[in-house]
Amino acid sequence: IRKCKSEITLCNILTICLLMLAGIALLIVGALANSAVLIILGLVLGGVSYGGSSSAYSAAIKRVYGGKDYSANYGFANLSMGLGALISAFSGIVLDAHGGDYMSIFVMSAIFLVPILLCGGGLMKVKLPRY
Repeated sequence: IRKCKSEITLCNILTICLLMLAGIALLIVGALANSAVLIILGLVLGGVSYGGSSSAYSAAIKRVYGGKDYSANYGFANLSMGLGALISAFSGIVLDAHGGDYMSIFVMSAIFLVPILLCGGGLMKVKLPRY
């Protein structure tokens, strides 16, 4: 059975999201167990996921929507970076409110990542408007 290009791209994006979710889970378990090894492993998984996201999103936009309006479509994909910056500012407020306990940040990250993971599949099937 031959897979469609958008399904392959979707698998790459979902793999990146699952790596990030695994990294967050390791951070939570490492913090609860006071294990520096698990925390470092969680940070590495999160870093690999974040580092691979920009190149995977670039390829996904090109494959799914084509090259005609690539710059406009890629701009929509990069909105996630701006939203991430807002979430990081919010996480500082949460950290202060919880007295410097990073567990609240780890849980907040997982809470934000689950809807992103669920919505990612639907967004790959929607055709963006042509300008």
